[in-house]
Amino acid sequence: MKHHAFLACHPAVNLLYFVLVLTFSMFFLHPLCLAVSLCAALWCAAQLNGGAAVRRSALLLAPTALLAALVNLAFNHQGATILAYLPSGNPLTLESIAYGFAAAAMLAAVVLWFSCWNTVMTSDKLMHLFGRVVPALSLLLSMTLRFVPRFQAKLREVTAARRVPDMDFVVEQGNRLWGCKYGIVDGRPVNEIYASKLGDIFNWNVFDGVATDSFAVDVASTGDFTACCSYLGYPCFFKEEHIYKVYGDKPSNFQVMGSASLGVERGSDESLAIAGETLFYLSRTGIVAWSGGIPQSVSAAFGTQRFRNGVAGSDGTKYFVSLQDTTGVYQLFAFDTRTNLWHREDSTQAVGWGWNEELYCLDATGKLWMNGNARSVPQGAVQEALVAWKAEWADFYEYTTYSSSSTATPEKKGIGKLLLRLELAVCCYLLIIL
Repeated sequence: MKHHAFLACHPAVNLLYFVLVLTFSMFFLHPLCLAVSLCAALWCAAQLNGGAAVRRSALLLAPTALLAALVNLAFNHQGATILAYLPSGNPLTLESIAYGFAAAAMLAAVVLWFSCWNTVMTSDKLMHLFGRVVPALSLLLSMTLRFVPRFQAKLREVTAARRVPDMDFVVEQGNRLWGCKYGIVDGRPVNEIYASKLGDIFNWNVFDGVATDSFAVDVASTGDFTACCSYLGYPCFFKEEHIYKVYGDKPSNFQVMGSASLGVERGSDESLAIAGETLFYLSRTGIVAWSGGIPQSVSAAFGTQRFRNGVAGSDGTKYFVSLQDTTGVYQLFAFDTRTNLWHREDSTQAVGWGWNEELYCLDATGKLWMNGNARSVPQGAVQEALVAWKAEWADFYEYTTYSSSSTATPEKKGIGKLLLRLELAVCCYLLIIL
């Protein structure tokens, strides 16, 4: 508690002082009296509450007092000195302006005196003065006069609660916005998963013990978060070497289950896409398929070739992904979940994928492509030019190496029959060379 002269006075003396100064401020509208009251209130508030509190009060009182003066000009047109006429035809007088500023000064002085009252006339002093005479009234006055500072404190709490945490990735799941962050925030290390209040993406610090609360939890693994998504009704968070899955439907039973598995490669957060009810993404070892358990590699067809900066999309059965190889060249691949076969499309560098009744791809040149087995083609779309392609097989027999020679000779198996099943479009032909 800050020491001041009021502490040495009897509560009745303090009460009498504030009753007199408030009466002086409210009923004496002479400009000199108002100036004395306002300056005294500012000095007293600075002594009791500190200069910082007075500055905050002044920032709020200045526009409020100005608004009071302007309102008086709009409704009070009395006076003998007419300065101008308003658009409504009413006169603007010097007296109405002076009275408006006097009313504004009175309002500011009264508010400042009441802030001093709240500091000096505590609830125990009011109970001491009126407890025996009118205990109910004293309690009511104490509760009423304490409402303003408590409301200000509550407002500061609400302002802090409305702060949205800094997050690396966000996703929506279960009518909540989920996010994650790894790094330094406000000078402290952060490695957390967050969830907003149910149905309110602006509240992230509501912890009232109910089902609609916000949620935050620390995770133990090191390293940056590299991606997040919603899969099978659960929010999932990825690091390069860890996967986290959040179970539960309310904060009281949320459980974060982590596993040391291949996560999303750094820089490939847009490589996640669901095809055939399986989640595919680019890990540090290649493309993997994840069904909620252990990720399974599906990139054996690429051999030892490495990729990065994956951007992917899906039409439901095919997984399309644009990858950058070690030479910096981009290539577009497609994985068919029905046949488990990879196909190289072309050298398109995709920057984004989207679904609007069909699968669309935006490339680095700004062109918008429709991919997959389209059901309907938008009007004005131009079909891609025909692509020349061929299929080449290796020999259809196995080689044998004799112990006396390192040369492999085709003497172990031969070909008795070769069956080809093809589906050709109109005006197409097939050339088979044996």
